[in-house]
Amino acid sequence: MEMMRNVDETSLDEKHIEFLKGYDFSSAKVDFIYSVPGYHSKTKSELYGYKLLSSHLKKHFNQLSVLESNLMNKANLLYQTSAIGILNPDWLKEFISCVCPNDKSQEKTIKIMFPSMQTVSTSILGTKGAGTIFFPKGVWDKMNPSLKSLFLDLEVDDLLKGALLHSKVLSCTVDILANDQEDSFERKDKKFGWFYIGSHNFTAAAWGKKASQNGTHISNYECGVLFPPREFDLSDFPFPHKLQHTSSSAIYSPWINNL
Repeated sequence: MEMMRNVDETSLDEKHIEFLKGYDFSSAKVDFIYSVPGYHSKTKSELYGYKLLSSHLKKHFNQLSVLESNLMNKANLLYQTSAIGILNPDWLKEFISCVCPNDKSQEKTIKIMFPSMQTVSTSILGTKGAGTIFFPKGVWDKMNPSLKSLFLDLEVDDLLKGALLHSKVLSCTVDILANDQEDSFERKDKKFGWFYIGSHNFTAAAWGKKASQNGTHISNYECGVLFPPREFDLSDFPFPHKLQHTSSSAIYSPWINNL
């Protein structure tokens, strides 16, 4: 199991490892996703980072019904993140293809939710409260316009109005319409999809990137959990941000804060 393999690969002392081994994680309904720094060969690359996430998603997608697979084809990718690094178009394409194993068209895109300068300025603590939210100015200035178009301003849940988020949530969801006569879902007006929540920001340093001999290279230790594809509503899982962007603000200008 990923949880215990990760523990075995850390520098934890034997006492703490034995303590964790005293718990049974076999009934967990989520998948443990983690990254370990370093070069990982082709045979081990699926044990870490975005390749591990992809491996679990493929497993779950193989268990979906035809209807559920069709719903996932319509699902929207959204990444709410608190730090942005250099976004390479090739890496972005590779990441999307790995987290959308059922997308044969290869036309799936992703939206990136990150607070604007205005959102930070008008938050409860203002700019003083955004010290752990990073986006280097040089990265934004050099970014291709097509990549800039992927960004959305942060919109938090109404209960969190005025707050900034340090969470990292990747979601792939679609609405289940009440007038859909084809589906067999007992509950209507719900969502279907999967989501990851953890410490991974939307960066190659966190998730990994292609390296020599079909291996991968990861820079950071990270971990989180994947909630497999399922039907849910927002009372089941109260996202800190809105899944559907409603802002009609003009030109987006991100909060800039260098590492």
